[in-house]
Amino acid sequence: MIRRPPRSTLSSSSAASDVYKRQVWDWEHQEHDALRSKVASIQELETRFAAHKQASSSQPKPQSTNQPGPVLSNSRLRVGGVTLKTRLKHVTVAEIDARLCNADLDWFSAERVHGMDACCPTDRECAALRAADSNRLYPTERFMLEMTHIAQIRLATDLLLWWCYIRETVELIQTALQTAVAAADELRANREFHAMLHLVLAVGNALNDGKAQRAAGFTMDSLLKLKDMRLTRASGGGADRKTITLLDYIVLRVEAVSPELHSFGDRLKSAGLLACATEFEA
Repeated sequence: MIRRPPRSTLSSSSAASDVYKRQVWDWEHQEHDALRSKVASIQELETRFAAHKQASSSQPKPQSTNQPGPVLSNSRLRVGGVTLKTRLKHVTVAEIDARLCNADLDWFSAERVHGMDACCPTDRECAALRAADSNRLYPTERFMLEMTHIAQIRLATDLLLWWCYIRETVELIQTALQTAVAAADELRANREFHAMLHLVLAVGNALNDGKAQRAAGFTMDSLLKLKDMRLTRASGGGADRKTITLLDYIVLRVEAVSPELHSFGDRLKSAGLLACATEFEA
């Protein structure tokens, strides 16, 4: 960049002033020439760009190949492709057909059945796949087309889905029953629980004293009624008024007679018993 000449401070005479004016005039002309050169360069570049653009637009466009697009939607192909790589990996349609004919239910895991459901085409997709050229189908579309060759594939898939649901439900029920049986066995063998029941029986006999014979036992479902049996009503009104139930009285007796019974639920080993004890305390 050309720098503007500094104003001379050596002398303030007219000769020095004329020299400075001449230097400024030369500087302005140099700046003007440099600016004109830059504008000319920009115009030359614009001309070349316009000529190149016109030449490229005048050239004939390459003809598109006669490659047809997919028959199914891209989202459907994406889901089917992921399913074939994960849930139905190394599984062929012929193997699925053979397993169905042999009723090999153990082979049809939940993962494979859900994969079959994802790759099973609808009626509209079946018509579109059968109308297309099989040699130009994508691998996922070809697999789905082969699935249509299995007799009643949609009905078989729906039945297998129900079978997987029933099998998983039965397994959950078996696990819950095993937990309940283990919890019941542990509870029956717990001495502290027996002491708690004995205390409940003693309180019940004390309430029935003089009115009926002494009871030798009670049913387990009657424990649920302890919180519903009202004994007294505390004095006071409004929010301070509180009802005393039989369960409250038994808790007070446990604190007075055997306070260690309050923590017997913490020493239970079964997870089912711990959950039941926590729910009962809440």
